This record gives sequence, C-alpha cells and structure tokens, in this order.
Amino acid sequence: MKKLRISAIVLIFQIVVSALGFAESDFSFTAEPFAGFHSGVQDEFVYTSKYSGEKKLSELNWDQNRLFVYGARVYLIGKKIQFFGGLGAAAGTECGIVRDSDWLNAANHNDPELDKIKTNYSESDSNLQKYINANFGMAVNFDLNSKNKISPFAMIDYYHTEFYAQNLAYQYAQCDSNGIYGSYENAEKKFVTGKFLSLERLEYLTWLGLIYKLNATDRLTVNFSGAICPYAYVSSLDIHETSSKYFLDEMEGFFCGARGMIGLEYEITSRFVLTLRAQGFVLTSDRGTTKIKIGKNGNYSDSNGGSGFGLEMGEIQLGLKTKIF
Repeated sequence: MKKLRISAIVLIFQIVVSALGFAESDFSFTAEPFAGFHSGVQDEFVYTSKYSGEKKLSELNWDQNRLFVYGARVYLIGKKIQFFGGLGAAAGTECGIVRDSDWLNAANHNDPELDKIKTNYSESDSNLQKYINANFGMAVNFDLNSKNKISPFAMIDYYHTEFYAQNLAYQYAQCDSNGIYGSYENAEKKFVTGKFLSLERLEYLTWLGLIYKLNATDRLTVNFSGAICPYAYVSSLDIHETSSKYFLDEMEGFFCGARGMIGLEYEITSRFVLTLRAQGFVLTSDRGTTKIKIGKNGNYSDSNGGSGFGLEMGEIQLGLKTKIF
C-alpha cells in the first residue's frame, strides 16, 4: 500500500511536468550547499478504544534541538517552470529531553475523571543517531512585473530519523486495591542509567504552496512561501530495550500540516548568490494502527489501541548558490 501511494504521487508529478511542456530548452542549473541549525520535537501518541470513543493512554515527546544540519540543493530553472531537489543530514548528538507521560486509568476504567490523572511521568536524555532529509519538487513561475514574481509549487519531502533515550528519571504511581492509579506527583522519583528506549521514524510528506519573490534592489531578493500538507504517511518503530518490545505504528493524515519560509538572497556576482532562510512546519495525524512483537525475530500482532504522531520543526540556514550553466 505504501509503495502504491508513493507511485501515485510520482505519477502526478510526471503528468504535471508533461502538461507544462518540459520541452523547454532554455534551462540553467544551480547548486546550493548549505549549513544551519535545526530545532523541533517529534510526538508519539497511544490511544485505547476499550470503552466508547478513543482515550489517550500515552504521549512521548522527543526533542531534536540544536542540531547542526548540512547538505545541498540543486535547481533546474526554465523560463516558466523550475525543478528543485535537496539532500540534508545532521550530526549525531545529544539534543534535548524525552518526556514520557501515561494515563493508565484510561485502560481499565470507564471514568472521565480518572482519565485526567497522569499516572506516570519520566524524563531522559534525547540523542540523535540518524537524520536524513530528501526532497524533490517543481514550481511554475509567473512574473507580475519587473520586481514581483509568484510561483505555485508542489513538493515531496522524506525524513528518516533515529533517536535513543538514556539516563531515565521517573515517577510511576501505584494502584490501590480497586485498581485505580494515583498521580505520578505523589510517587517517589527514581533513576536508571543507560540506554532503554529508541525511536526510528520514516516520514513521507507532500506539500502544495506558493512562493512570492520581491526584487528589493538590483542585488537583494526577498522570498516568502507558504504551503499546506495534503497527505502525509508516517511509520514509527518504538523499541523498549529492557523488555525487547517492538511497537510499530503506521499513520497517515490528510490536510494535516502547514509550513512557512522567509528568505533573503544577495547577488555577489552573476554566478554567486548568498542565501539566508528561516523555515518551519507543523504536522499532526489522524489515528493510525499499532502492531506489537516481542524480540527482534518475533512476529507482529495487532494491538487493540491506536496511534498518532506530531512534528514541529524550525530551521535557519545559510547557503551559497552557484550557477553551473
């Protein structure tokens, strides 16, 4: 099913390219190495449908702050259409905190008041193991006048990230004789050292938006863009190291996010352009499915609960566009 979705997205791009007349011969090619800093948070949600409706059982928030990102973008620019793509990565590093919250009463009691009690809470160190971002897109250029241009665009974004948590500080409430848990705030704080949890996430995002360019001076251009996410597919693998439990979440969302960008371009020479951009996006998902297995070689079985994801990201980047031909 995932391959079918990706194939459909690629086919749409091919159809649009053909319709716009890819036969343009007057193209220029530009490369842009860049570097910058990235901050954000990845969210995981677990739900139960044991009683009527869905109730939240668990929420994990993985910081991904102060990451040094680097990579390159390329542009193939014609008179009316342009194609662009990019590849980025980040160096592995400690990048904030993992916050893990549970509402265990929601799994065993049909009581809205008990559902509100946060029974477990922990914090640990968030560490990045892998960060890869690749994207490809196209835009159609319309000159409003000599200083103003708009470009509707479509883009596919891919992220592959891996994190692990270590050095746990936790407060877990105990249940009474009726099986009711109290608040974590009344529990003793305990500590565990070492690695105990990891997250691997794959994200396939689509974007439709608009770029506005203003030639402020002969050398300075100001760029603004905004976009919505009409479709997103996310796969998360959550591994509990100490119990060898694997939780595989598969989720998708429709019109589930938005992104924005502001950028400056300064023309040093006709070949070199210095760029500065700040960008970010926010995503949330519809409910997804969860599968569980015990041990690396075990078989997945369906869970009675559901899953969800969230992603908030911001970056600032400095780059240098170089016209190749």
